Amino acid sequence: MTKKEIRDLIANGRLSEAFKGLAAVVQNYQQNDVILLQSRLNGLERQERLGTIDTGTANIERAKITAAVLSMLSDDK
Repeated sequence: MTKKEIRDLIANGRLSEAFKGLAAVVQNYQQNDVILLQSRLNGLERQERLGTIDTGTANIERAKITAAVLSMLSDDK
């Protein structure tokens, strides 16, 4: 999966699917960050399923995760 394909998935609201290819396209030093972001997303989705988080808070958290992923994709170090 390419960075463009990952960006397209994110643009279409398919953040979970974007994580499937993310680890393959980021720098080695970012691998732990990918794992942490995936864990945050998994926790968020779990809270949503259980109904233990309100929609506004969930949207804010998802936006933070999305911004972090896009930042990683823009990192050309």
